[in-house]
This record gives sequence, C-alpha cells and structure tokens, in this order.
Amino acid sequence: MQIRLSPLWMTALAAPLLVGACSRPAANTNQAYPAEIAGWSDKVIQAQRDAAVKLAADITRAAAAGEKRFVVPPGQYRFGPGGAESLAIRGAKDFEIDATGSTFWLYPFQRKDGILIDNCRNVTLKGVTVDYSPTPYSQGVVTEINGAEGYIAMRVEPGFSSPLDTPSKSANAKIVHFTPEGDLLPSRLDWAKEVKAAEDGQYLIYPRGGWAWKYETGIKPGTRIALADRTMRMAVNVANSEACRIQDVTIYAAPHMALTEHMGAGGHVYQHCRVIRRPDTRRLLACNADVFHSIGVARGPMIENCELSFAADDLVNIHGLLSFVQEQRQPDQIDLVTQIVPTIAAGAEVRFYAQDSFALKGVARVLSAESITLPERVQAADALIAAKKIAFLKPARVVRVTLDRPVEVAPSDYASADDRIARGTVIRDCFFHDCYTRGVLLKSRDGRIENNRFDNIGIASIGVALDAHFMEAPLPSDIVISGNHITRNGYNDLVSRTDWNYHIGAISVTNEQTRGLPPTPTLSNITIRDNVIENTATIGILMTNVSGGAITGNTIRGFLDGTPDRMTGGLGGRMQLLNPAYAIVLARSTDIRLEGNTIEQPGPFAKGGIVFYGAVAASPQAPDAWKDRQP
Repeated sequence: MQIRLSPLWMTALAAPLLVGACSRPAANTNQAYPAEIAGWSDKVIQAQRDAAVKLAADITRAAAAGEKRFVVPPGQYRFGPGGAESLAIRGAKDFEIDATGSTFWLYPFQRKDGILIDNCRNVTLKGVTVDYSPTPYSQGVVTEINGAEGYIAMRVEPGFSSPLDTPSKSANAKIVHFTPEGDLLPSRLDWAKEVKAAEDGQYLIYPRGGWAWKYETGIKPGTRIALADRTMRMAVNVANSEACRIQDVTIYAAPHMALTEHMGAGGHVYQHCRVIRRPDTRRLLACNADVFHSIGVARGPMIENCELSFAADDLVNIHGLLSFVQEQRQPDQIDLVTQIVPTIAAGAEVRFYAQDSFALKGVARVLSAESITLPERVQAADALIAAKKIAFLKPARVVRVTLDRPVEVAPSDYASADDRIARGTVIRDCFFHDCYTRGVLLKSRDGRIENNRFDNIGIASIGVALDAHFMEAPLPSDIVISGNHITRNGYNDLVSRTDWNYHIGAISVTNEQTRGLPPTPTLSNITIRDNVIENTATIGILMTNVSGGAITGNTIRGFLDGTPDRMTGGLGGRMQLLNPAYAIVLARSTDIRLEGNTIEQPGPFAKGGIVFYGAVAASPQAPDAWKDRQP
C-alpha cells in the first residue's frame, strides 16, 4: 500500500490537541493528558496564564528586594505565548522558591528555557511539578513500514502534537520505538530525515538509516513510535551559578533536556527529583534528549535519591569540553578550536594530548585568552570539524591562548582545561530506568557513582570515558563505582552489541577514539567494586587504558544474555578487540587489583569469565577462557 500525501492546509485541520493553542477533542479521547486537564476550558487556561504573569513578577520583585523565601500559592501556572513566556531568576542570592503543590505549564515551541536560574548563588527551587502543553514531541501507532518507498507511516495518537508542529517539523528528530503497551523496543539509532503529512491523517517518516526494515527488530504495524525533536530548550537550566539546589521537583516532559547546569562554579544539589512519564496518560517519553546534563561547571553536582527515566538519549551526562589545536603561532601561543567561550579562560591549567594516542604532550597555564572572529579562521575551523566528522556545536569558536610556558603541539592535537570539569561529582541512591541509550556518563575527576539502581538501559548503565566524537573531556581519574545494582542492561542489542558501540559493558571504563584504543593507559585510579550486574545483553565490565585501580567484589550473573543473530557487526570492533565475549574484559591497563569477582550464568555465546587484551597487569584473578565452550 502506498499512502498519498496531503496538502499542508489539510494537515492543519487534522492536527491533534494543542492545549491553549488549538481546539481540543473531547476529554475522553485524549491520551496525552488526564481527562480533567484535557477538559479545561479556555477561560480556565487564560486564568492560568494570568496567574503565571503575576507569579513571575512577584518572584522577580522578591529576589530583587533581598527576600530569603518566596512561597508560591498552590495552583496551576501557564507560561508561554500570551503571557509570561518563561520563568527566569537572575542574579539572586540566598533565595528559596517553595512551589510545593503547584504545577508550571511550560510552552515547548520556543527557544527559551522553561525555568532559568542564571548567575545565582545559593538559590533553591523546590516542590514544583513541571509539564508542557502542547506535548513537546509527537507519538503514534505504526500503520505501515514501506522499505521500497523509504518511510514508516504513523497515525498520531489523540492529544499529541503532530510531527509538523515542532519548529523543525521533526527533521532530524530521533526515532524511538515502543511496543503497543509502551515498553521500549530494540532498534538501531535512527533519525527522521523528513516527515510528510498524508491525506488520511497519517504521517510518513523518512528515516536516514532505514534500520526498521533492514534488520529484524519487532517493529511492525501496531507498534508505537515517538519522534524526539531536540531543537527546543531545557525544562530547568541552572547557568553560570554556584551552590544552587533543585529539590522535590517532578518533570513529566521536556522538549530537549530536563535538568541542565551550564558553566559557572557549580556545586549544585539535586535531591528527590523525578523525570517520569505522566501517570494516567499513554505518553511514551519523559524527555526528548538527556535527562540531566552538566557541561563546563567547576565543581560537579550531587544527584541524590532521584528517579530519571524514559529519555530519548542518555539519562545523565556530566563533562567538561575538549578542544583541539588549529595552529601553533608561537611556542607559547596557540589557536584552539572550541565550542563555548569561555571554555578555556585566563588562569586555567590546560593539558595537551597527541591526537592519535592521547599521550600527554604538555601542561601549561593560560595567561590570556582572546576570541578570534575573523571569518576565514572560523570557516577553517568549521571545515576541520567537518573533516574530522565529530559532533560539534556550530559555528566553531577560535580562541588564541597565551601560555606561561612553551609547549610543542601539532594541528588537531587535543586540549582540555582542568578548571571546568565537574570535579567531585557524586551520584548516589538513585533509580535510573527505561532509557534508549545509556544510563550515567561521567567524564570528570574525583567522582563517585554509588548505591544506584539501574534497570532496562539500552546500551550501558555506567560509562566513564573521554569522548572524542562529542568532544567531551577530561580523561577521567579517581572515580569510584560501587554498590550499584544493574538489571536488564543492553536491551537495545542492535546497538549495544555492535561494532559501532564502545560502551560494550554494563559498566564501561574506556578511552573512546574514532577507531581502536590508545596504545597505553590514559585514565587513572578507577575503582569498580561491590556492584551486582544481572541479565545483561552485553559483557559485564569493560576496563581499558587505566593505570591504577581495582575491579573487586562484583557479581555478574547472566551476561551476553542473547543470541548471536542479533549481532550486526563484531562485538568490540570499534576498539579493535577480537570477540571479547567475556564477563570481564581488560585491555591495555596496568596496576589493577582484580579480586573476589563472582561470575555466573553465561549466555549462549560467552567464551569465558575474564580476558586480557594487550599489555595488562592485573591480579590475583587471572584470565579464564573456556576453551571447550561452543556458541
């Protein structure tokens, strides 16, 4: 069957509920909002807008007056067009906003953070529930998979935005697949190249990869699909701030990331926060991108007793930024290509690494940093980014740094500043579940990931690794991963067990490169102890390129739990590890204490318990290959 396309005016007539923006279907047909909310009248919605205008003004006045605490009257507050666009708290100090019993309804289709805390110190936001109206993504039921024509047909479920409502018309939206009941389905990572409307109210999604018909995945008519457009902004963003607290906050939807912290001194605390799908609805997602994302803060966050789930990307990603050399102008003066200014600023200590091996080439302190805006320099930087095929914010920034001592570098060598790396991050006692990609990613120093629960994570539950593709630094060191309980890891085995993936362990500690591993250790002092890993489609623990550390007291019960026909490439191929089908895999690491690990219930094509690749110094447990075992 070939579905015919419709003109755009017919699409507008067929659009589903956009609360407060378009007419609403009967409440009992709405699957995006509970019946009571879906049934709100225009008069009620306008009263919510008016309340938000007053609230934003009252909070601004209270903060400016130096008040210490502001209590939000319980109720419904609607931000967006026709009123207060968003809630912004700027320049406040020692200020608490207690919004217990209140819901903030935010508007997704604008380039504004829903709640922004900017240039603040010791500001607390507590008790608020956050939701979006209309929904910041589209979802529906698959009606046809047409590989010949290159599309997936979807009928939007009642109450949800259409794919063409978002600013990008869902172009480059991530495609996430679900069962009819709303459970995540394994699928190769794919993005919408284009979405078109069809005459009968359906939408044709043209994927870039077309994996839904290239691999046997269980995706078929009747399964469900969400289109996670990531061109919008954050639900809650703490920017350029210090020692702030987000407490007892519940978020039911986010048009990009749900909780972010961006630059500044950091040291923020997130306690008892939940990012979950709204109860009494049939929503598929709680967040269009990463749930929690930290970039370029000096001191890392404490994330404690939180529940993060149902993201179209990672649940937690904490990192600094990696830059690379454009030109060495003088022995002590270098032009660097970076993503955000001031990623590297005066006073920062910068480490320089060889591009092919990550060998340390020099350390120097920045005396001055000057932004270079000459078009030819920026264009050359953008061209270099394209040639390297790395994920980078555009346009690139060029910064000329003068150093306190000479260093010898080459074009494309890496640089990482040590002052904005979320040092001291603590993630503990949290519940991370139902994620399409990865659970917790930590690229930092002096961090702890402890006593958390992970369930049904698509690729890897915990990843500690510099990422050269996304230019996320630093090389991690002094990290403790302890007491975590991981179940059903790597369900997305069309990614987790392919040669594309470098996070091939439920716990993965490694140094990502485009291909292969650095020849020698680059990470240091990583401890993995007393964790329980049960029923993982991947290997249990991966550790590569580490000097000093431990893998002790862990239990791996059920690993490589799947069948070989789900493989779409060689496991470990990106790192050039030959078939690392073991519970614990170590490569190119030294001075590792390997002791007291229990390995049980191997999957059908596991080759052994422990394996070493390259130069490895680890004891007293030794490699354990089962030579007589056949898949």
